[in-house]
Parts: sequence; C-alpha cells; structure tokens
Amino acid sequence: MNPFKSAIAVDVGSLDPTVFSAFLKEKFGKGRRKVTDETLAEVIATAESVPGDVQALCGALWDTSAPGDTVAKACFPKALELVFSRESKGYEAVLVQITGQQLKCLTGLARLGGKSPLSTAFLEGAGIPLPASVKKALNRLVQLKVIYRHQGEYKFINPFFKLWLLWKNY
Repeated sequence: MNPFKSAIAVDVGSLDPTVFSAFLKEKFGKGRRKVTDETLAEVIATAESVPGDVQALCGALWDTSAPGDTVAKACFPKALELVFSRESKGYEAVLVQITGQQLKCLTGLARLGGKSPLSTAFLEGAGIPLPASVKKALNRLVQLKVIYRHQGEYKFINPFFKLWLLWKNY
C-alpha cells in the first residue's frame, strides 16, 4: 500500500526538458514570476523528470513566491518544506509499516543511491551487516511500492520522500 501515490502508474517516458522548461517558464511568466533555465533544470532533476512531481515542486515554488519575484534555487528549501508538510502523513505511514532494518536500507538508498545496494560500501554506509538482509529489505520496500527497480537501480517512487528522509536525518 502506497498512501501517497495511489493511482496506477503509467510510464509515458521522459518529457523533453527543453520543451517542458519553456512551458513552465511561460506559466511562471503569466504569474509575473521570473524563473531561470538553471532553476527549471534543477526542478526537473529534483523531481527526477516525473511530470507530476515537477508540477508539485513548481506549485510549491509558486505558493512560496509572489508576483515580481525571481524564483531561484535559493527558494527550494521553503518550497520543499511546503511539499513535506503536505506529504508528511503519507511518509510517516510508510515508516510505521517497515522494520528498523528496512529503514536503514531505505535511508542508505537515499544517501548512497540504489546502483549497488549489495556492495560492501553500501552495507557499511547503511549499517547493515549482511547482503541477505539488504536483499530482503529491498524486496519488502518494492512490495510496499516505496521503491522500484529500473535498469538495475533501485529508485524511490516518490523523490520527495527520499529528500524528506534526508531532511529529517533518518
């Protein structure tokens, strides 16, 4: 059960970042807000090119700015705090469902990435002694739809959940 993304995912592939940025820049402009290409690239990277997550972050940037403002990377902390406040109940619901070992694995993925979760570096960084424990935790987190595996790498379904874990210092 995934309380913060309950719709069925449909993979539509990545949007062209140039076209997407132009669209977003136009929308910010209509609200008399300036936004740089660099900021929009950072928005898309932070949201891992997921259109709905890009929209959520842009919405938070919009809500934490005013007409006449220049939206820049310096605005991200306030906007992310808004996203976290809106989503924290769902994040906390996930934490209630997982064991301490699964939380260590999840925070290891947030800090170290998901390319080599069975490596010695990951095991040491996550504080998990056995690869079998990581494998079991990964399977459970996939089952709970907190993470997924794509092209050999484990990723968070919700990139903001990953950032929230880091922000909360889990």
